[in-house]
Amino acid sequence: MTAKEMFEQLGFYEEISPMYENCIWYKTKDSYWNRELKFYKKDKLIYNNLVYGGFTMNGSCPIYPELLQAINKQVEELGWK
Repeated sequence: MTAKEMFEQLGFYEEISPMYENCIWYKTKDSYWNRELKFYKKDKLIYNNLVYGGFTMNGSCPIYPELLQAINKQVEELGWK
């Protein structure tokens, strides 16, 4: 199973944006808030955010074991290990 498939099973979808061409961006869409994980390929950085309206709380997306497995799989697929 790929990282993208793992994220999809957890309710995330991949956001495609020309502004983030150097980034793999997964998001959820809930009624009041969105969770997002951004993998910046060039810099090897992962942003983990909770977004409410136009307000972003950096580093506030809870990470549970299944999500950690998907993150680790994405890191592996990017060759960061």
